[in-house]
Amino acid sequence: MRGSVRALEPTISLSITTEHFLSLLAENVELAEGIMRWIIDTQGDLQERVLQHGELSPEVQSKVAEGLQPVDRVLMLQASPLLSQATAAQLLRLAACARPLTLKAGTDPLAGISEPSMLIVLTGTVTVTTTSGRVSTADSGDVIGMYQTLSGKPLPATLVAETNGTALRFNRPDVFDVLADETALLQAIFAGLLHASASRPREPAAA
Repeated sequence: MRGSVRALEPTISLSITTEHFLSLLAENVELAEGIMRWIIDTQGDLQERVLQHGELSPEVQSKVAEGLQPVDRVLMLQASPLLSQATAAQLLRLAACARPLTLKAGTDPLAGISEPSMLIVLTGTVTVTTTSGRVSTADSGDVIGMYQTLSGKPLPATLVAETNGTALRFNRPDVFDVLADETALLQAIFAGLLHASASRPREPAAA
């Protein structure tokens, strides 16, 4: 709590402990989805953030061509502020639901995919053009559509692979299947969302 609460008159209230609240979310993943959507929707800048720049470590880069092992994917996920409080075991399970994706130059990497999905670019480049006209480029280590995947909203941008390459795709249903069983990971993502909404970084200039 960042402030104090004081009753001004006789009051009846309901309370729930963190443990019970997380158990409730685990039993009803739709409730967790709704709360996550509410956090993102009430912070307009989060919903508009399509691209988060990242960087693959030299160790992971050297293994991309050979195919990433689960532990390598964990190292990638650890770089995300939303997952900074997650344990290695939790990230290992989340990493297991990643689906390899081939990028073909001139095409939309998410064409034909109906559910919101998050992309982590491994090799190659992808042009991201938002509905407001902002154009940016995603390359190795960058993440596309993270907040939209969590909120279940359409991506407010068009994607075009500028070169051939590879990426990892995380489907929304797969992500929430993991979160339903990993309440501590769900709590960590909630904390990361609140921190991200408070930080409000400046958007990069349009290319």
